[in-house]
Amino acid sequence: MPYLRKRLAAAANLEARGRREVQQALEHATRNCGRDRSYAKGKKSFAVLATLDPATLQQHLPHFRRLVATLNRCLSK
Repeated sequence: MPYLRKRLAAAANLEARGRREVQQALEHATRNCGRDRSYAKGKKSFAVLATLDPATLQQHLPHFRRLVATLNRCLSK
């Protein structure tokens, strides 16, 4: 996928960035990927979400770690 990596939000402090800022960075980074291939909230965002590695997300995103811990605690009852 010919996206512009430098346009993506840095992983450091990603959770401190605004939702709109991150979404705009994704849209801008993928704008030259071809017709109907650029990032868009909705169907495309769920397809991207399905490809993410939960272990990597836990490594970089404290809120995701908390979500996983909460889900595990609730599901183990």
